[in-house]
Amino acid sequence: LTTAAIHIAREPQVRVLFSWWTEIASPVAFAPDGTLVDTGWEATLETGGGSVAQVEAIADLLARPRSRAAFDLIVSPAALDQLRQAADGYERSDGQVVEESDVVPRIAAETLDRLRAIVASPRVRVHAMPFAAPRLPALLSSGLRTHLEDQWRLGDETFERILEERPDPTVARPPGLAFDQNSVDVLAARGVSTILGAADSVDRPPQLNDFAPPAAAALSTTSGVSVNLVLPDPGAQAMLSDPTLLQDPVLAAQAVLGELATIWREQPVPEGDAKRGLALDLLPDLPTAIWGEAVERLSDAPFLDPTFAEELPFEVDPEPIPAALEVAAAEGFSATYADNLAATGRRLAAFASILEEPGEEADRLRREMLYAEASQYIGNQGSGQVWVDAVNDVIDRAFSRLAPDTSRVLTFTSRSGTIPLRMGDPGGRVLNVTVELVSGRVEFLGDNERSVRLDQANQVITFRAEVKASGPSQIEVRVIAPNGMILTRRELLVSSTAVNPIALIITIGAGTVLVGLWSRRLFRRRNP
Repeated sequence: LTTAAIHIAREPQVRVLFSWWTEIASPVAFAPDGTLVDTGWEATLETGGGSVAQVEAIADLLARPRSRAAFDLIVSPAALDQLRQAADGYERSDGQVVEESDVVPRIAAETLDRLRAIVASPRVRVHAMPFAAPRLPALLSSGLRTHLEDQWRLGDETFERILEERPDPTVARPPGLAFDQNSVDVLAARGVSTILGAADSVDRPPQLNDFAPPAAAALSTTSGVSVNLVLPDPGAQAMLSDPTLLQDPVLAAQAVLGELATIWREQPVPEGDAKRGLALDLLPDLPTAIWGEAVERLSDAPFLDPTFAEELPFEVDPEPIPAALEVAAAEGFSATYADNLAATGRRLAAFASILEEPGEEADRLRREMLYAEASQYIGNQGSGQVWVDAVNDVIDRAFSRLAPDTSRVLTFTSRSGTIPLRMGDPGGRVLNVTVELVSGRVEFLGDNERSVRLDQANQVITFRAEVKASGPSQIEVRVIAPNGMILTRRELLVSSTAVNPIALIITIGAGTVLVGLWSRRLFRRRNP
């Protein structure tokens, strides 16, 4: 006998509260130029594996009218973005075009349609991760808190745009199950009341007779707010990572259910008002064939009482006790990579501040920038740098093209004159910048800066100026974004052929004195 046989002679008097959840995620399969680079992901879609099987099993479960399903779904917005790109048709990196009507785009579109139906169901609570599923400690420890805020903002926007529903922000499963105290504080400040953790996120107190540990704990925050932590059962969760067991999906699903039944039988009728709870995390990389078997068994087991994760800590008795996160070295980006992310983020903010049209270009670059912070690039920063470089290439070209032409030396025939500046080419964009002139040898008659709206090449702006001295004078020409960042600096040379009258009087006077002294010495020599 290789399958766990579960015999329940009569209807359970008391069910154990049970929460389960799963995550819809995918690797970054497309390059910054929109071409597909991960053909393995494409093959998984084509064979109906990965998120396709996961979503199909959940949709089938919800389609059953008698199902008692109640569970949580955590969605990576980047996974939705990848499916959207696939559904629209795409080009592989080798140049081969995949039409919208081909197999993989159709499967991607069908998967998105199923997801839209799933998130609309009252039996599912759906939560969005930050856009590219970055590791929270990796960003926070690198001083990239504002980038994390951008990840959440774009994640929520992408989720709502593609799935046409708003995600529930009160529950979070940290990407990669990586979180520390700083992460908990930030999540609580965002309004998260429940964190879905790993089986070993915190130490749980030993139980009498070595019974299953409690499914929830309480975490404190620096603000004084308590956050609930829901934890999978370690025994059942370990089975879902057992490669030998997973070779037979039916056996694996039944074995997990058998483990949960064993835990229920520890105390089928708890003493007094006690209410026990269990939880399980169905990891997204489970074998394709296990999804239908697992979700059906978990939702219909007569000894399990399906409960949303947010509600579990409030319904168990005794209530969750405080727990402390262990201080552990978290994987993160190198200092150099983090600095590159920060610097590119500042440049992107400046670019967005000058861009009037096309507005969607800044959004596209923000999305590319956030892809560079995905968890999969920790330890693989060379692949993430491709996204950073793609953003910088666009910004570099835009900034360099709008700089004014300062190659000619301007010559004034009088002390004052007009400085004409021919601006560069905005490159099909409409840009709003400030041009500022700075010099220690030139005085500007009026403002030394101009607000300029560039919508075509070679626009000319002028400044009135007065040269303080003859000869070449340097002027620094700065192009500045509305947020204050200097985008370009150029040196302009201005010279004047005019004679300064004061300097002329001084020169004549000095010459007269010299002539007088010379004449006096000559007179003395002739009359010894």
